[in-house]
Amino acid sequence: MDHLRLTNTSHHLFEQAWELYEQSFPVEERRPLHWQLEIMPHASYHFELILQKDALVGILLWWSFKEIRFIEHFATAPNLRGRGYGRLILEAFASRSTRHVLLEVEPPHEEIQQRRIRFY
Repeated sequence: MDHLRLTNTSHHLFEQAWELYEQSFPVEERRPLHWQLEIMPHASYHFELILQKDALVGILLWWSFKEIRFIEHFATAPNLRGRGYGRLILEAFASRSTRHVLLEVEPPHEEIQQRRIRFY
């Protein structure tokens, strides 16, 4: 799998990635598009597309800090969930640096949130 960092919305897969973002996270856990546009060019922010043969597998939105890498949003395409892609993506991400990885999760109020936390 390949990782492609976007710093703006001009890539032809951005719209598909943004749709995945909106489908995967409740409104209170995501930022509006105009805020996203402001932070995408920031040197510490990474809006990454996870690709396999130029097809979107998932998104990994994270921040690079001196001592940690902070994953803010992570999602795989709905048609690929449950096939091990999430594990592969996170393992590959963890192996790219010796810095610790911090992954944000929501409070486990509902079953979907509890499943996500168990996965992570």
